[in-house]
Amino acid sequence: MTRPEGERGAEHRPTLITLIKMAARTLATPAKVGTLITIPDLVEVARRNNIPIAVRGTREWIIEELLKTAYDYGVLDKVCGDLIELVERRYRKLTELTRDLPDSGELYRWVRDGLSNVKRILGTLVDAYRELQAGKQ
Repeated sequence: MTRPEGERGAEHRPTLITLIKMAARTLATPAKVGTLITIPDLVEVARRNNIPIAVRGTREWIIEELLKTAYDYGVLDKVCGDLIELVERRYRKLTELTRDLPDSGELYRWVRDGLSNVKRILGTLVDAYRELQAGKQ
């Protein structure tokens, strides 16, 4: 894959790559997210941010490549924001659906914890990305 603006931040790349891999592993695991992020969800995030996406292999690989491509195109923070928004929408919808169900508290907590996990890991990734971007200016 070619980088639109050349090689960026080679000295920070390993840390960012490690964070991207961690985020991809987390986002591909419904038990860690509290919901399933589907391939159509990922395609929609890519389209919204006007970046290409390769749909092959595992969801973890697709997510990792999506995040790397977002970095290469300078929109990693926006893609992470869209992924957080996606999980938040699912959280709100599940809360609506389960509000009146008996014993739904455990499911609610599981999804809430997943959302917190997503926000934490993607927030860390965005912070590292922004720090890298600020260092370039």
